[in-house]
Amino acid sequence: MTVDHKLNDFFLDIIFPNRCPCCDCFIPWNITVCEDCEAKLSEYKALSGGIISAYLYKGIVVDGIYALKAAYGRNFARHCAKITSPLLKKDYDFIVPVPMGKKQRAARGYNQAEIFAGYLSRFTSIPVMKNALIRVSDKKQHLLSAHDRKINAEASYSGGLGDIDGKRIYLADDVCTTGATISACTNLLYAAGAKNVKAVVCAKTNRI
Repeated sequence: MTVDHKLNDFFLDIIFPNRCPCCDCFIPWNITVCEDCEAKLSEYKALSGGIISAYLYKGIVVDGIYALKAAYGRNFARHCAKITSPLLKKDYDFIVPVPMGKKQRAARGYNQAEIFAGYLSRFTSIPVMKNALIRVSDKKQHLLSAHDRKINAEASYSGGLGDIDGKRIYLADDVCTTGATISACTNLLYAAGAKNVKAVVCAKTNRI
């Protein structure tokens, strides 16, 4: 993280005091989770496997993800990016966040996958490309069965405007449960000419 980013975080803390995304207690401006929660989070490490992930999606990790989705837990995205970024190869060309539908983004005001991608970019200097994928449906995955999630995911995304032909891509999302969204987006990126695609998330389930 650059000096400019650190100064920005310091002054932002004066206006919006820093809080732990997992338990909501006040914490110093330059840390992302409190000591107690960091100790608990260490029980859910999940750095290996086909998808790069900071944690398993269980315990207080779920609290961190919910906080991130509710806007007040951006620290959790930064914390997970700090953990996963050393595992990212610097010769990759772009970090592509999983897109969010227009209606959902308008209601929430932001895309948590973009927040995570932005922090990954801070730590790795790999640029973020936001227009490589487009969300064409607002139907929510968490309301569906595993089978229907796969069908919905395949119909919910399309290729975007970014030129990724021959590029090596990190696909970023907040959480991976069934893998349907990651799989659908990965296939689209390969169809658009990507040379290699690797997913990186804040948390994933045991089955992924």
